[in-house]
Amino acid sequence: VRAFTGAGYGQYSEVVSASSDEVNPVPKVMLSSQEYIKILDLDSASSICVDWVSRSVYYTQVEAESHVTYRASLVVTTARPQVSRVFTRAKPVHSLQIAPLHETLFWYEESKHPGLGSIMISNLNGSHVKSFFNNSDRTDCNCPENPQVAKTFVIDMTKGDNYELYWVDPWIHKLMATDMYGCQCRTVFDATEKKKFGFTPMSLTVDSKYVYWFNSTGKDIYYTNKYKNAKVEHAKTTHGYKIMALDPGNQKYPPRQCLFPNVQKLRPKAVSNSADSITLEMPAVEKPNQCRDLKYEMSVPEYTVFYRIDMRNDTSVCDKESCPYVTSTNTEVVLTDLKPFTNYTVMLEATNYYAKLHDIKPIVGTSLVVLTAAEGK
Repeated sequence: VRAFTGAGYGQYSEVVSASSDEVNPVPKVMLSSQEYIKILDLDSASSICVDWVSRSVYYTQVEAESHVTYRASLVVTTARPQVSRVFTRAKPVHSLQIAPLHETLFWYEESKHPGLGSIMISNLNGSHVKSFFNNSDRTDCNCPENPQVAKTFVIDMTKGDNYELYWVDPWIHKLMATDMYGCQCRTVFDATEKKKFGFTPMSLTVDSKYVYWFNSTGKDIYYTNKYKNAKVEHAKTTHGYKIMALDPGNQKYPPRQCLFPNVQKLRPKAVSNSADSITLEMPAVEKPNQCRDLKYEMSVPEYTVFYRIDMRNDTSVCDKESCPYVTSTNTEVVLTDLKPFTNYTVMLEATNYYAKLHDIKPIVGTSLVVLTAAEGK
């Protein structure tokens, strides 16, 4: 790479190369600072993570004396995204992370002693909250039971299905890795020389080859091979408080065909009506049959409801040019400004982010005739 200005060309930079066919990436780390989070318009969020499969964001904010985690869909067809409460905790929630293909949330809760706490997990809907290291009923584990850990940890998803969780033991200054059951632990790096290697780090991250840790006080990034007892490399930066490795191996997806919506019977259900409105309940969108046993959550379905006054002899198909329509990601849709005591034909289409991305036509349902109420009812 070389720069060009009106004065001419500059010198070429040093050559950096990597093969796209090999899992041997040039180390790339993204830094963030506390100011940059405002771009997400979640100023009050204390912890954030993204489910890139279902395209949802999870965030935690303080409400009264509780710490509440919410989920918001990134698929927005109206002014307000779908937001739902996931769980509420008495203690602050830090380092919120997700493993979409395990359908699991992870976070850190501090104990009474600053800098020491526990890693917690739950299902994506907030159920079954428990400590990650909780294997008192097993005899084949070598991980400590309910250890006090440092605030920073990271999930390594680059090894196929063999995920690992990297964490820091602040008592003995060791960087550890464990399987996703909190059972089998191994030492990745022994940082007994605490000051030399920037322990206890503020942030951890991994890619397909390296594990990185960041000391925000000295603005130092350290990294080493995560499988071999290799030399620790060091880089200096001038800002930031968190690092993230840029490696597509850490964003796994289910097979492509599993991302598209599947509906056995695409037909809305009329749940109520008035003289000028009809309220419809949308049918559930499921995973494709061949993907039912896989762990992941579908992207929010996008429904388009077409409607018109029922004309028995009219067999034409509704589209956005010929019929009124409402597009929504809500499970309930209200058709308004209708005529009283009149039959309406309602037709439904369903798609989602991935179907639109790959130019797959929406699923088209069967029509439904619904009657509005009489005037004054």
